Order: sequence, then C-alpha cells, then structure tokens
Amino acid sequence: MNLFLIGADLPFGWFGVILYITLSVLCVSFGITLYVDADLLQMPTEGLLSALAKKYPEKLPFHRGKLFSDSLLVIAAVILSMSILGEVRGVGIATVISALGNGRMVRVFEKLFEYVRKNRNGC
Repeated sequence: MNLFLIGADLPFGWFGVILYITLSVLCVSFGITLYVDADLLQMPTEGLLSALAKKYPEKLPFHRGKLFSDSLLVIAAVILSMSILGEVRGVGIATVISALGNGRMVRVFEKLFEYVRKNRNGC
C-alpha cells in the first residue's frame, strides 16, 4: 500500500527513511499505549504483557515487557531466517529500531498520560 501512495523511490533519501521509521514508531507506540491504557481488547502479546504488568508492576512494567518481547521476537526471526534460509530475510534496520523503540516510546506516552490525568483540573 505504501508503494502505491508514495512510489518505490525513497523520498528525501535517507532522511525520508529515518523520518518514516520515526513516525512509525511514534504512531505504533501511541496506539498501543491508548488501547492498553483504555483496557480494550488487546493483541495476544500486549494482552500477556498487560496481565504480567498488573500482576508484577514493579518487576515487569508494561513498557519493559514490550521492549523485551519485541527484541526476543526479532532475535528469533533472525535465528530462524538464518537456519532455514541461510540468510537474514524480512528483518531490516527498521524492524530492529521498531523493536527497540516501541517499548521506550510506550513509556514516554504512559508518563504523558499520567501527567495529563494529574493536571486536567476537573475537565
């Protein structure tokens, strides 16, 4: 779909790639934080992490579990790709940045939501 919208060429070169990755991490993290915070029906991974975060809030907060699980899945994908295909396919720099960035950005949005709740002055 993206190729249809923006074409196959990289707009603005590497700056455009970095911009797309950054916007992707921000949007995905914000969306995850919204639906986890609202306690809506969650994807299996986030649901498990949310349940663990409620059970063990000090040892495994949601954002730390998100970072761990995403990183573990990327490592598993690399290992399986190498063992089955003999090369790494389907895991690029954007995948690694997303795995490392989503958990951290979820924490930023969690803090932002806490701040807004404390300071909304009866709105």
